[in-house]
Amino acid sequence: MSDISGSSGLEVVGGGIGGGNLVLGEQAAGDNRIQPTLTGVTEVRGQGGNDVIVPGPNNPDATIFGLSGNDSIFGGTGDNEIFGNEGNDTTYGLAGDDALYGGQGDDYLFGGDDDDRLQGDAGNDTLAGGSGNDSLFGGEGNDLLEGNDGDDVLYGNQGNDLLQGDGGSDTMFGGQGNDTLQGGDGGDSLLGDKGNDRLNGGTGTDTYAFTFAGGSDADTIVAFESGETIALGGEVFDALGGDVEAAEFTLVGTEAERAAADTPLVYVQETGELFFDGQLVATILNNPDLNAGDFEVF
Repeated sequence: MSDISGSSGLEVVGGGIGGGNLVLGEQAAGDNRIQPTLTGVTEVRGQGGNDVIVPGPNNPDATIFGLSGNDSIFGGTGDNEIFGNEGNDTTYGLAGDDALYGGQGDDYLFGGDDDDRLQGDAGNDTLAGGSGNDSLFGGEGNDLLEGNDGDDVLYGNQGNDLLQGDGGSDTMFGGQGNDTLQGGDGGDSLLGDKGNDRLNGGTGTDTYAFTFAGGSDADTIVAFESGETIALGGEVFDALGGDVEAAEFTLVGTEAERAAADTPLVYVQETGELFFDGQLVATILNNPDLNAGDFEVF
């Protein structure tokens, strides 16, 4: 591996001090450690090979491009944009409000301190927000999203994803596919979206949200506790209008009693199944005692 810190093997565009770009030249297309010592570098490009890119303390806000290869990229103390592009890349935002983009391949993105944006893009990616209030987007593939500390927003998007909120009051959207959403600590909001999703709020007072109903989109709630909320929204539930009234909800003990219920919402406590207009919305595994006050419409 070549160690590139100054101008050897590098093309410096626009100077260094005061806001120039630093671009790795074609002769350095192998495996390199790129750590510019110039001051004011705003852009670093790794190009070919499996590169280790560290902008260093002189360039806290640099924009970094890994390009091809399996790269390891470290942000500075400022607000960085980091693009892994092709290959299976590992990127660390570290301090600052960073934006990390995995690109193609199976990537690992770690936000670090402050409020970061992580986007996995294509491939089966792992995204970890770190501390701060972070936004994580899985993209294509079967992704793992970990909010860590802070009040985070997690979007699984395509694929069968695992979303873990961890600490804080997190908001999670599964997207397409059969996803698993785990809230962790705090009062979390979980929306599985399309597919058959598994929702586990963890500790705290959580909200379980639904915008679809029917066999291919019916979800599972692991445990619904007193004081939590089932939120219903979207075109499927338009007929409910505002808050769910007592006349719109029926609790029955057994499946055999469901046919006699004449309300749009019917909950069968024996099986834990919640229906809307005859379509299964969710199965609640701990079979709680629900009433109309447990619902809200959005």
